[in-house]
Amino acid sequence: MDELMRSGLAGRGVDPADYEFHAAEMKSPPTKRRGKASPWLAVPEDVRLRILKDAYALLGTTRCGTEWHACGLFGAVLDHRFRASAATHEREQLAYETVLNKFDDSIDRDRRASLGLVIHDQRLVAERDIQTWTREWQAAAGRIGKLERLAVVPFFADSRGSRLLQAADLVSWALNRYYTQRDERWVSPLWSQFDFRHGHMHGLIHLSPEFARRACDCPPCARPSLGDLSPV
Repeated sequence: MDELMRSGLAGRGVDPADYEFHAAEMKSPPTKRRGKASPWLAVPEDVRLRILKDAYALLGTTRCGTEWHACGLFGAVLDHRFRASAATHEREQLAYETVLNKFDDSIDRDRRASLGLVIHDQRLVAERDIQTWTREWQAAAGRIGKLERLAVVPFFADSRGSRLLQAADLVSWALNRYYTQRDERWVSPLWSQFDFRHGHMHGLIHLSPEFARRACDCPPCARPSLGDLSPV
């Protein structure tokens, strides 16, 4: 991702380290970001979108580790109608618990001698809540299950210092575009990168009123009933 940013901004007299892969900002740069204008405002739209498209292509083709599909994506999408009467923090808690359990299960399944480490983009308001929730899920099963494979509670870091945290932003934004606007351009390269086993997309779950009836035709909902659709 560093090389992609360097090549994409080459010849513009700027420091690529000052630029982050934040999809919404790259697509429509705000005039104010952390108290100042976004540096992406000075980059032509066609250049911004080309770098953004190349970033998704990179995430969609990356393979790492020595095992098949040793790296994978994890996500949880909550339809706005799902438990709509619940408080925002309760819905956020459910989504976060779901993602952590998917990650925990993947470690238990494939890397039995290993422990997992979660690094979260800084959100000062939610940091203490998330760490408290995680401690509780490590001590006893929550609504989904007990976390067995996390070494410690999540750490928090500034996304400016980590391209991986920026990659997580790209994934979240692509999912949001697909599920709110049915815009599949950005998420299309990523479908096969979500944690897969036995033809099922374990790494992504879509929680909607149709979840139990399997009436939704989105990839994570449809995969269990469509047979072996393992990534190539």
